[in-house]
Amino acid sequence: MSKRAKIAYFILTLLVMGSFAMVGILFSEAMYGYGVLFLLLGVLLAGGGFSLKKKFIK
Repeated sequence: MSKRAKIAYFILTLLVMGSFAMVGILFSEAMYGYGVLFLLLGVLLAGGGFSLKKKFIK
């Protein structure tokens, strides 16, 4: 994997972790609607990250 791809993947990983952290924060604040949105965002970003990593490895 090229250095640029590694940096992009690292940034994507930070976004996914931040999204899941926001889910916990929003659920603890009883803001379930926003929590579910961040959960969906995190799952979609994680899925995109897995597909991108598979593409970059080839």
